[in-house]
Amino acid sequence: MASRQADRDALIEFLGSIARPGQSLEDVGDQDNLVDSGIIDSLSVIQIILYLETTHGVNFRALGVDPAEVVSIQGMLQAAGHGQ
Repeated sequence: MASRQADRDALIEFLGSIARPGQSLEDVGDQDNLVDSGIIDSLSVIQIILYLETTHGVNFRALGVDPAEVVSIQGMLQAAGHGQ
């Protein structure tokens, strides 16, 4: 199992690739809502879900995870199995 920090680093890299132009992840905290902060748009949440499903094998339907819970870095890491 990959470490939480390695998964976080990979996640940050991925988020940088889908962030809105001109937006930076540098000042974003792990608990900040990335949609509300303008870093990503609501359609990017679909890309995040696909990323978590393919990279970490997360099955949102089977786990009953609400996709709205994956709009923060912390929520994404929790969905990936790294808890808080």
